[in-house]
Parts: sequence; structure tokens; C-alpha cells
Amino acid sequence: VNSLVVAAGGLFSGSDDAKIIRWDLESLKPSYTLIAEAAVNKLVMDGATLSACDDDGHVSIFTVSGVEGTLEKTFDASVQCVNTLCVYNTDLWTGGDDGFIRKWENYKAMTDCIPACNIEVIETQEIDGMLMVNVMKILNEVLYLGLGLHTPMIQARDARTGEILAAVRSPDWCRALVFTSSTMFSAHDDGTITFWPVTPETPLPAPPHTALTALESEAIMDLTITNTTLVSTGGTDDTGHLRFWELTS
Repeated sequence: VNSLVVAAGGLFSGSDDAKIIRWDLESLKPSYTLIAEAAVNKLVMDGATLSACDDDGHVSIFTVSGVEGTLEKTFDASVQCVNTLCVYNTDLWTGGDDGFIRKWENYKAMTDCIPACNIEVIETQEIDGMLMVNVMKILNEVLYLGLGLHTPMIQARDARTGEILAAVRSPDWCRALVFTSSTMFSAHDDGTITFWPVTPETPLPAPPHTALTALESEAIMDLTITNTTLVSTGGTDDTGHLRFWELTS
């Protein structure tokens, strides 16, 4: 299981088998299954619209409810793997192995999707001067990125200009970012979940920060929050289990 999102009264999971499963949150039993074009890397929800990106560079757009889902369209977002996507205002943003962040306006319309802007993520010390974009979230006009090739890091950028506001080393490759009103949670390949206090004045604080070990030597592929519960999934954990963490103040 590579991605989780809470929506339409349930929990959606996306996996390497290209399946997207809706789970009932009370019974934790599957309700229905959708099929993407390839291995699903990330899911994002916008109203009744569920978007999925995959290993082959596609983005699939579904309309979902508590009882069924329908594929509306699929478009090519990259010639390489698309690792992450997020919605901000009415725009869809994608990022992946090619090191570019792309913004797609009116992505729900039944027309061809053309990127409204491209931001190249450059780091001169990396191979080919490029960083892979593993995960992306936007909050309060700040674009948060989990990046990596040799040096895993988390960046905060101005979502309007692409300017780097802050950057810190992360414990390992960052695979997921979720937020509460005052905390950012990041999930990593070393099995840890890290807690970062964030404010509009300090969008990405330098350490110290706190962390918990969710999986021993297993990558955590995604996080989501439902009410006061943090839900995690491990991509290399063969059991495919979801883990539930009660959040306390």
C-alpha cells in the first residue's frame, strides 16, 4: 500500500497492483475497487474527485462516493514516474522522478490538460543537478517538498514564485507529509514518523524535533489523519497492514 486518503466517509488506499480500494472506516472492510493505469504512488481528494498518479507518468481522475466510483479521464503528467500530487485552490500539482513540479489548472474539465507552470527543482550537488520529488503538500501558500537522490531533505517554497524559504535534512527519504493546525508529520524510509512544529512565521523549523519509530527498517509510504487518529502504511511491509496512532496534545 503506497497511499492513503480519507474521503467520502471512508478510507481509500492505492497500491503497486494499480488497485484503489475504498474501505469502510467502521468495519475496515472493502466497499469497492477502482483500477488505475499502473502502480499507484499517491492519492489526493478534492470534493468528490479522487486523483491518482502512477509509475508510468499518468494521472487518473475519478468521481467517487460512499458506494461507487467512476473513471472520468486519464492524462500524461510526465514521461517518467509521477510520485506525488496535491490540490491547492482549484489546481492540481504533480511532482516526480524528472525533478519538475507542474501545476495543472482546470484539471477536472473534460479537455486536454496542459501544465500552467513548471518549476525545476535544482540542487547542484545532486546527480545531473536534479532532485527527485517524492512528496508535495501546499499549506498557506507554502509548497512543502520531500526531495532526494543522495541527500534527503524537506524544502519549503513560496507556492507563487517557487522561491526556497527553508530547507532541512530529513532522517531519510521523505515519503509523506500531513498537517494539523500546528504540526507537520513526515514519514520516512527508515520507518520513522517525525513531528515538526510549524507556524506561518516559521514554515519549516530546524531541528530539534521529535520522532517515533513506526516500523523497524521498513519504509513508511503514506500518512493520513482522520479525526484524532494518524493512519500509516508501510510500502515494503509484506503484511500490507494499516497502523493507527492516536494523536494527543
